[in-house]
Amino acid sequence: ALPISYVSEIFRAGIQSIDKGQMEAGRSLGLTWGQTMRYIIMPQAFKAIIPPLGNEFIAMLKDSSLVSVIGFEELTRRGQLII
Repeated sequence: ALPISYVSEIFRAGIQSIDKGQMEAGRSLGLTWGQTMRYIIMPQAFKAIIPPLGNEFIAMLKDSSLVSVIGFEELTRRGQLII
């Protein structure tokens, strides 16, 4: 699984990268905080969130395959030592 601390930091940075004026504009239109986040902030933030989140998924995929190879080699080596 992805380390949740990295993922939450990616989302936090993506949301904070949006100018505060966007939130103020949504609130001045009468939108609630949730509506402003859903319709104004998050669509813009996803443009900043998707690349680093993709990098995390790729790193996880690479790490998991590396661990499986190391684990397999370790098991086969143990088997050879027993025989």
